[in-house]
Amino acid sequence: MSDAESANKSWGLGFRLGKCWKWYVRMVERLSAWLCRMGLSPMFASFLVWGLQALAIGFALFVMWWIVVFSIILALGLSGRLSDGSTTNGYRSQFKEGPNGFGLYDDNGVRLDPYDPDEMA
Repeated sequence: MSDAESANKSWGLGFRLGKCWKWYVRMVERLSAWLCRMGLSPMFASFLVWGLQALAIGFALFVMWWIVVFSIILALGLSGRLSDGSTTNGYRSQFKEGPNGFGLYDDNGVRLDPYDPDEMA
């Protein structure tokens, strides 16, 4: 990509962002004017418009926060980091009652945790 193409793309993006900003400012001015026509004082209308903008930004940040949280949980879950971690040497393990008493056993019935029969006495 040449510098001229890059400059044209940058200019086009800036132009579109500028048009969006102008549209947004026009909508805010229209809302403020409409509130004034409804009988509100200009100062209160301005305060209300700023409050609505702050509320919208807060809501957008709240939604983005939960999207990030769910994305992280999904990424960790897909990578296997949220598994219960009960694998030993490729075998799944669980706590259960077995031939050597209650403890951590693998799929083959071998007790994985340290076992001392003298502790039971």
